[in-house]
Amino acid sequence: MTIEPSPWLIALPLVLSGWIGRLALVMRLGGDALGALVMMAPDGFVGSLLKDVAVVSLGPVSVTPSGGMDLDATLYAHGAPPVLPAGLTGWLPQSGFTG
Repeated sequence: MTIEPSPWLIALPLVLSGWIGRLALVMRLGGDALGALVMMAPDGFVGSLLKDVAVVSLGPVSVTPSGGMDLDATLYAHGAPPVLPAGLTGWLPQSGFTG
């Protein structure tokens, strides 16, 4: 007896990774978004950002900074992994940043 994986189980990770990759590419090429989402930020990332951009919210696995027109370039210069455009809030557990 063989168990064949459902096509949906194969397609779901591909669609998810393609969607995240497309968002990261849009932010990298035309990143005029006023807010961004940084997942898995390196240690010391938030402390180095405070001079250049405002941190809107901070979660256990993500940071949501807000800044000017070159926000994506600033985040990448501070060592951010792929940056995604931030739109609607509320789908990640985050709190306001007060520090």
